[in-house]
Amino acid sequence: MSAQVFEASEIPMSLWDSTHAHGRSGLPNGKLQLPVRLEEAYRQAIDDLGLQDMAGNIDDRDNGPVGDQGEDGAVEHFAKRFSGSCGRIQLYALDPHHTFKTTRNALATLFCAGTVRMLDIPLGAGAGAVALISVVAQLRAEGKPVFPKLNLDVQVVGGDHNPHQIKLAERMFRMLNPWWQEQGINVKLETMVWDVLKDESTSDLVEMWRNGLTGTVVPVIVGTNFSGFLGGPVQAGNSRRWIDEAESCLRQVFSVAAGRRATTLWIEPTDKRATQHFLPKLRKQVFERFSRIIPTDQNNPTSHALISDPIVDQGSFAARASGIHLVSSI
Repeated sequence: MSAQVFEASEIPMSLWDSTHAHGRSGLPNGKLQLPVRLEEAYRQAIDDLGLQDMAGNIDDRDNGPVGDQGEDGAVEHFAKRFSGSCGRIQLYALDPHHTFKTTRNALATLFCAGTVRMLDIPLGAGAGAVALISVVAQLRAEGKPVFPKLNLDVQVVGGDHNPHQIKLAERMFRMLNPWWQEQGINVKLETMVWDVLKDESTSDLVEMWRNGLTGTVVPVIVGTNFSGFLGGPVQAGNSRRWIDEAESCLRQVFSVAAGRRATTLWIEPTDKRATQHFLPKLRKQVFERFSRIIPTDQNNPTSHALISDPIVDQGSFAARASGIHLVSSI
């Protein structure tokens, strides 16, 4: 089902205050706000896990471990980076500065009604799917809803190398599911431990996703925050990056995406690892191999915005997003 054009002026104050003048150098005016129920769930999870002190460092929103760092790394990543990841995804999807140009209407079209089957890679603590679904839920929850409250089923298939990250994602899904259901969104999460460097592991993940792509189910891929690992060097001083090692596995994913004509939303930070190493290689070595999936922009645009911090009272930090939106050829 198609949706009407979703203009930046229609973004509600609960998600974006365009009039906020913060005076911070290098950031345009305006301020993002995570959906209030997402903030509440995240704060509850932080309290339950005893991570208040770690999460209270507002200067650390883009720092913390990447890759498989065991249980300690998973909880540190959750405390330090989860809210920044959610803010980045919200900035990319709502696109209040009209930087990415196509992502806001993609959100409206993909998540209007029906059944969406989303491959979320890497799943991490679930920020990709959690942020997107929560934004859609908030747009439905307004006194004058921006999105119609039609039945929507979102099937999320998530793969991550760290099983402790997967447990955190499952926790957030359980906490938010009652609210999502109130807004007519039924969400199911399927997970598996996945190694992006191993073809067999990737084949298993892709098969799990593909098995549900039947009938009118809409295929979507959400890639988030993979540059921290895949954009890094295999060895110090070596020009070869981990994405070079993962090339065959990523092609395997997008071979199915091309065949199923899936839509892809790939969202990364704006640091050099993402914009100079990971995203250019992802375009050239993976996406350009498939004629049926087309980037909506030949560059890697970046957007920046202030966002309210969900943990620190009256706190705020900068959300920064770059990304690639792929659509299917007709």
